Amino acid sequence: MNLKKSLIIAITLFLVSICLWEFYWRSQGYTPTLNDDKSLWAAQRTKVNTATDKDVVLFGSSRIYFDIQLKKWKEITGTNAIQLASTGSSPLPTFHDLVENTNFNGTVIIGVTPGLFFSTTYPKAMPWERPKAKVDFYKKRTYAQQLNYFFSVPLQQNLVLMSADDEEWANDIDLKSLIRQIPKDNRNGKPIPPPFYNFGKVTKDRNMSMIPRTVTDTAFANGIKKIWQYFGKAAP
Repeated sequence: MNLKKSLIIAITLFLVSICLWEFYWRSQGYTPTLNDDKSLWAAQRTKVNTATDKDVVLFGSSRIYFDIQLKKWKEITGTNAIQLASTGSSPLPTFHDLVENTNFNGTVIIGVTPGLFFSTTYPKAMPWERPKAKVDFYKKRTYAQQLNYFFSVPLQQNLVLMSADDEEWANDIDLKSLIRQIPKDNRNGKPIPPPFYNFGKVTKDRNMSMIPRTVTDTAFANGIKKIWQYFGKAAP
């Protein structure tokens, strides 16, 4: 078999496999969205360097991230808001970065979720380490990483198979997540938490909104409630 024929067969098999994989996940109700990862956060952090005193920077956790819709914010206030909130984490590491490493003199809004804001300042604790990793990535990212983000955005916006969030959602479809979802024996006897599903859709400016399925699929919505009931057992 000559090289040209082998190349054509390989490309054909590759394209067919990609199409089948994409169509399969779309048939399961998935739609394209950007990955809410460190690169997306860093792209918004870059905007702070050229922001004016009329701009607003948002810090916080899930409440700020989900509850402030940037388009509606602009319509009501006439000002631009830079979204730097991060789910399940303290806003302090990212706020420290703003104070210590920028000359920003506009308005800062910080959402205070007591259980996260007052939880810890220990660098290795999850509420602190997760947002600090985003700050560190912003400071150390290479030109190659910036180009990778630039070229990947159009693919993420159009292909479901590009999903690869930094979080460990139960319904992620990248290879690492699919392997993690394989059932395993409960060897330590500890209670197994309910699956934590990703229920958000994010845009390039990090505007986060809940996906329509949270309204139309009651089983899916109840699954989200169950995880918070599990985490909230010891809460007031």
